[in-house]
Amino acid sequence: HNIPQLIHAFDEARSVKEKPTCIIAHTVKGRGIPHVEDTAGSHSVSFSLDEVEATLLELSCEPNDVKQTLTALKEKK
Repeated sequence: HNIPQLIHAFDEARSVKEKPTCIIAHTVKGRGIPHVEDTAGSHSVSFSLDEVEATLLELSCEPNDVKQTLTALKEKK
């Protein structure tokens, strides 16, 4: 769940040209989302719009980005 570490791993893997590379990430399903973190069903859970909004705010997303995301999701319905 360390984004800079992931970016470094991708950059390093991309620089290897003579053989295949593999990145192994030890993660927690649903990390940072209290009601689904490390639960069995977190890979297939569907969120209501209210849950999406609460989750994005909990993850410190910018309010304007949250609004744009909710608008886009509403348009898909």
